[in-house]
Amino acid sequence: MSASSRQYSNVTAIRLAEQIELFIRQNYASDITNSVLQKKMNYHPNYLAKAMLKVYGMTPMTYLQYYRLEQSKRLLLQTAWSIARIADEVGFHHVSHFSTCFYKKEGLSPSGFRSKFAKER
Repeated sequence: MSASSRQYSNVTAIRLAEQIELFIRQNYASDITNSVLQKKMNYHPNYLAKAMLKVYGMTPMTYLQYYRLEQSKRLLLQTAWSIARIADEVGFHHVSHFSTCFYKKEGLSPSGFRSKFAKER
């Protein structure tokens, strides 16, 4: 591959990764799957994953989960909503799955995260 075609490939991957990120940020609460992204972006899921890995260091589905968890932390701290409502608002269908993912990322349960932060204020 020549330097110019490599550069074009990088620019394409960066633009595509940015489009995926924007789509996820705008639609994170809805059902986003690799097939949804494939239809929306008109690229094979493997190519989408390669572009996201190159630019963000994670696949679209990993980024989706990361973004949902970031949004859930904001809601935990800014609302008095139940954990179940927050899980639903950010796109998790099962509160137990949400709690498991949250704990793996933060080392605290969602309610533990809320309590700890409230005490530090």
